[in-house]
Amino acid sequence: CVHPRSVDVRTPPPTPPSRGGGNLRQAVDAVSSSRGSVERRGTILFSALVNVIALCAFYFVHSVVASYILLTLSWGAAMVLPFNLYNYTAASYPTRLRATGMGLTDGVGHLGAIFGPIVAGALLAGPRG
Repeated sequence: CVHPRSVDVRTPPPTPPSRGGGNLRQAVDAVSSSRGSVERRGTILFSALVNVIALCAFYFVHSVVASYILLTLSWGAAMVLPFNLYNYTAASYPTRLRATGMGLTDGVGHLGAIFGPIVAGALLAGPRG
């Protein structure tokens, strides 16, 4: 009989292919279980680097097919960032203040989305004389 506390809770169970991601998901789970976990900082850095490299390569590519591949790769890497940054931001607050801190942080971000185009438009319009 195995004692419940002797089970390693850090190792995720094997992922069936039907859970989304299929074989790629299983490969990521295998790598993460061998290292312990996939760190958010590493994921954010990796996706940012993939995004930058794909966009820099896009500048030099003149093929339509290669352009689509690079833009798809860049888009995929860019979509990883917001989800991980939300988790990373939430983890930076103490548990008791997590909801309030995330609400304030997200609200400030939305204010930037509201006023950003207004300020950018005024800056691009130049001085009115």
